[in-house]
Amino acid sequence: MRRLVLGWKPRGLSVSSTLAIVTYADDLVICCRHRAEEALAALRQIAYQDRLDVNEDKTHVCRLPEGRFDFLGYSFERCYSERTGRSYLGSRPSRKSIQRMVEAISAQTERKMLCLDAEIVVKRHESETGGVGQLLSPWPRQ
Repeated sequence: MRRLVLGWKPRGLSVSSTLAIVTYADDLVICCRHRAEEALAALRQIAYQDRLDVNEDKTHVCRLPEGRFDFLGYSFERCYSERTGRSYLGSRPSRKSIQRMVEAISAQTERKMLCLDAEIVVKRHESETGGVGQLLSPWPRQ
């Protein structure tokens, strides 16, 4: 991934105030205000030259606030303030992350777990999932 990011400068597409590249392991998001198709074409060219594969099923141009995209377990989209009703660009846990959390809670609260002490079940749940607060908070726990 590092080679991919470093390949931008020689092409005159350096990361600036209008372009940001966010990477984590083998995942990548390019955020830009303009020329998204050009950035995507450059990404494909750099990946091809470095013999890297771009997953075309996951690769697309998303225009916010009309669209939404998922990255690292969060959906980035138009949100609305509960207090004022005004819209803003924000993040929330993705549907897939919420579904995984529901499945984990269901598995840990099955009938066969009824004989266990509630404190044991809660501690096991928090140790396995990081707690619900971990899912709902975009910032890492300390």
